[in-house]
Amino acid sequence: MSVLELIRNADSAADVLAVLAVYLESLRNVAVIPEWCLRLPVEGEPDLYARMLAMISVVNLTSQHLLSRDCNIAKQALRVFAAAAWRLRRHRDSERHTG
Repeated sequence: MSVLELIRNADSAADVLAVLAVYLESLRNVAVIPEWCLRLPVEGEPDLYARMLAMISVVNLTSQHLLSRDCNIAKQALRVFAAAAWRLRRHRDSERHTG
């Protein structure tokens, strides 16, 4: 199962953050990803949105400089951050309705 599938199927916010932490650790040696985007722990949705904005900038820069490998890595990170933010929001919203 891919990281995106694991995040999309996570049963709790803690599960989302655990999968995300493993993913971030796997990017430690990828120079194109800003170091602060890999810091743990992830502090919830606002933190993920900041990381998403950084990844959008990285995607833009790498695509302008025709760095396709780096651009693809940054796009994947952006997808993972977006999926995690969406899933955290869904868990938060469902907790509000049941709690």
